[in-house]
Amino acid sequence: MGKKLKKSQKPYVVSSKQPFNPLKMHKQVKLPRRNDPRFDPLCGKLNEDLFNKSYGFIDELKKKELDYPVSKGDEDNNWLPPSVPISHLY
Repeated sequence: MGKKLKKSQKPYVVSSKQPFNPLKMHKQVKLPRRNDPRFDPLCGKLNEDLFNKSYGFIDELKKKELDYPVSKGDEDNNWLPPSVPISHLY
């Protein structure tokens, strides 16, 4: 016969049947606390000037999109406003 395997070379056997514990059945998982930075005093005060400087471009983009006319016949051809160059898509 062939060589016998040493004890450390045997595969580890794990049972697929888990013991049932009825006390763990109703155990709830504690979710991390979610905070809203608008109302959380730990995040500090809102600096409106800095906010407007940082995100002012969004208002400009909204105005450009609203001013851009889309005709019904060219809906599939005019899906981008003219401010977005096509070279950035590829």
